[in-house]
Amino acid sequence: MFKSSLASGFVALLCFTLIACKEEKQTRLTESNIRQAITDMNNASAKFDATAICAMLDDTAVISLKQIKFSGPESSTMRKDEYCRFVSVGMKALSQAGATYETSTVVDEIKIAPDGSTGEVKYASTDRVVASGQTLRSSFAGTSSLAWRDGRVMVTSVRGVVQFSK
Repeated sequence: MFKSSLASGFVALLCFTLIACKEEKQTRLTESNIRQAITDMNNASAKFDATAICAMLDDTAVISLKQIKFSGPESSTMRKDEYCRFVSVGMKALSQAGATYETSTVVDEIKIAPDGSTGEVKYASTDRVVASGQTLRSSFAGTSSLAWRDGRVMVTSVRGVVQFSK
């Protein structure tokens, strides 16, 4: 009798543990899935994977950047398709040159709408690319707007400043 009760108790505890630990399907933006999306974007960048980067952009995404280049400042606004072409060309060239990429991102603030459907993340990053013995550094400070679409975090806009240095 004791063994039967012990076995039943163990089975009940195991079932409870499995139910309690089962990962819930996410249905909204959370700080955790936003931070994971940033990590995924950084990993895709390090692999020069333009396809993965573009997959994180909503079809309605608009990217507005002020770039402070060696030749002077330049502002641009691109829709997803334009930005993806731009990123694809750059990533392909870097990959073919055997470049390496390092990044560090600091999240300053995450805001999420009460219903979890939209949000905003304010962040800064520093990047270092080495290709053909040349080092290029850049820093970014800006804000990305996000939406929960098709069961994942999607970027709907990016607004910020990129500064390049050697």
